[in-house]
Formats: sequence, structure tokens, C-alpha cells
Amino acid sequence: MLKSVWWRCLACLLLLSACSSEPTRTPVPYELANLVHPSGQAQFRYWGDSATSPFSQNYIATVVERQRRAGLLYDDAGQLLPASHLALSGGGEKGAFGAGILNAWTERGDRPEFTVVSGISTGSIISVFAFLGPEYDPALKHFYTETKSQDIYSTKPILSGLLGDSFLDTAPFEQLVRDTITEDIIDQVAAEYRRGRLLLVGTTELDSQRPVIWNMGEIANSQVTNKEALFEDIIIASSSVPAAFPVKLIEVEYQDQQFQELHVDGGVTHQVFLFPEAVLSGQVDHDGRGRPQQVYVIRNAKLQPDFQTTGLSTVDISKRSLSTILKYQGRGDVNAIYMHAKRSLMGFSLAYIEPDFTQPSPQEPFTEGYMAALYQYGYQKMQQHNVWHNSPPQFRHINHELELLHHKLLR
Repeated sequence: MLKSVWWRCLACLLLLSACSSEPTRTPVPYELANLVHPSGQAQFRYWGDSATSPFSQNYIATVVERQRRAGLLYDDAGQLLPASHLALSGGGEKGAFGAGILNAWTERGDRPEFTVVSGISTGSIISVFAFLGPEYDPALKHFYTETKSQDIYSTKPILSGLLGDSFLDTAPFEQLVRDTITEDIIDQVAAEYRRGRLLLVGTTELDSQRPVIWNMGEIANSQVTNKEALFEDIIIASSSVPAAFPVKLIEVEYQDQQFQELHVDGGVTHQVFLFPEAVLSGQVDHDGRGRPQQVYVIRNAKLQPDFQTTGLSTVDISKRSLSTILKYQGRGDVNAIYMHAKRSLMGFSLAYIEPDFTQPSPQEPFTEGYMAALYQYGYQKMQQHNVWHNSPPQFRHINHELELLHHKLLR
């Protein structure tokens, strides 16, 4: 989440590797990695890189039936209603861009009710507000325009950071999440899940080095006693940059054995994701097949190369290299969603921070003025109807050439 502080942590870690006293836990054995589950509930989450869908045909049929009963599947004439999906990326304080888009979208009056909302890192925070609808726009705006760095973290003494599990004390952020995710919000997420809508959040499980996708509606709708704490822990874990933020221990079990998984920022494995291929690709036979679908992707970062003179120090080189890695990881993730949408005959709309946003990034994350500027940038772009693109930047030239070729062939 806090890319601008990650490089400092990496530099410090190079100085110390074996003299720390690390916290203890009971890790999951390799042979049980696919068998353990939080509160014993297998349906709460799935591996994000699995080649097969975790959703059975019966589950998909149940979701579609819930949509039908809620009036989300057919109009009064019996025609299939379009489905809109929203994918929200990581980006730390740059989530203010997405917050501005959503608020302006509501004011424009054409914001759809999303069938699926997915979120990674800062996108996981936005996703809860976006999923529950315009009623939560003021809270979303407040979070991304009035939150200060001291509301998120405080720095630790350097030795404490080196010998502990993180360089930042993020108790303020954890408390902010727990104050925000109330019992009422959990109940509302559960109610929307019963209408056939899905809220998905991504984390990274470090022991397995694999992405994990959490079905937040399933958790909210469950009867497990710790569902509110688990819901909050997942949001915190999805936003926890390794080394900068503490890792999040997720309690899991197998039969009568208890273990702790190690979860960190979902952005370690994906900057943005959509949902299982089988949901949209026609692998599952149900009444909703052939339904018009539109995917909206909000990338809370820049996608295009951004020239900047780099210093020769180890810190400058590390910082610039990490920034480049994350940018191209994000581009790859967006491209994958775009190709999936084209393959599945879905509409595709992409918003990202373009070169016309020229305010330089501040030295410290969560600077109010910078976040307010990003919020207004996203807000104005949406109000002016020029925020969406129907393909990623690198595909536009290819698509233009294909259109020219198509017109020539038709002559």
C-alpha cells in the first residue's frame, strides 16, 4: 500500500538478516496447505492463481437464482439485464483517484449497481464502500481526503524495526479499519450477498507464495462468531506492505489442529484482479448466460512511463526500480483483464492516472494536499466524461491499425 516507504524497508533488510528475535506462530505444514480453512469454512476463500474455478455449477446457479429473485437478472419484459463489474487496484494514497471517480459517478446519475466488486490493497478499502453503494460516498471521500499519515502509521526506532516484524507501527490504521467496518456494514454486505452480488478481496499468503481471493459476502453471511474480526483482518492484510506494515496472522484449522497463515498486501501478487474465469466464460450452464456484461477497472496509479532523473545512490536506485516493477506488474494485470473481457465478449472500460496529472508525488505518503488533488482529478475527469478508455494504452495503436485494416477490406 505504501510504495514510497517500502524501499526504505528493503534497504534496511539488506543490513540485517539473522540476528533478529522474530514473533512465534504455528505455521501450516506443506501437506496441509490446501486443507486448512478459517473457522473450518472452505467457502470463505480460494487460491487466486488456480486454473480451475472454485465456484461449482451449483454455487453459480444459486447466485444467479438469487439475482433473479432480487430483480437483478431480468427486466419487466423478460429480457436479461446488463451486469456491471468493478475491479479496484492498489495504489496507497492514490486511492483518492478512485474515490473521486465514484463520487462524481453518483452525482452524474449513471453509476450502476455492480454485480461483482473486487479490491486489492487500497482497492480493498474502496471496494467495501463501492459495493454498498452511493450511501457511503461521503465516508469514502472523507477517508481519502482527510486522512493524515498519523492516522495510518507512526515510525518505529530503527533498531525496533530491524528486530521486529515491521518498520512502521500501524496500530492507528488497524483501529481506523475496525472503527469503519461495523456490525451494520457486515450485515449490509451479507444482505447484498443474498441478492446475488459478490465482494471479493485479494491478499497474498507468504508461505505458499500464492494470491488468495476472499469471498467477503460469504464471510459476512456466515454464522461464525468471529466473522467481523476476520472481515477486518482481511482488509488490513490486503493493505499490509511487507516489512513496512506488520504481517497479518490468519487463524486456520484442520480437524482439531490450529495454525496461523501469514498474509500480506494483495499487491505483492496482483495489482488488480477480476474474478474466476468460469463465472463469465460459459463453463457454467445457468440462466444468466448470454447476459450483456461490462467491466470497469480503476487503476489507482499511472500506467504509462513517467520520465524522472534517478540518483546514483542505493536508495534512489532501489526506489525507482520498485516503482517500475509495480508499474509493469499493474500493466500486466490490466492487460490480462482486458484480454479476458475481449475473449468473453464483455465491454471494457479503464480509468487510470494519466500524464495530464502533473502534481509530483510527495516525499511522505498520505499527504492531504496531494490526496485532495488526486480526488479532484478523478472527480473532474468523471464529470467531464473523459475518464474511461476502452483499452489499455499499449493496445490502442494496435486496435487503431486493425480498424484501418478492417475499413480497407470493406472497400
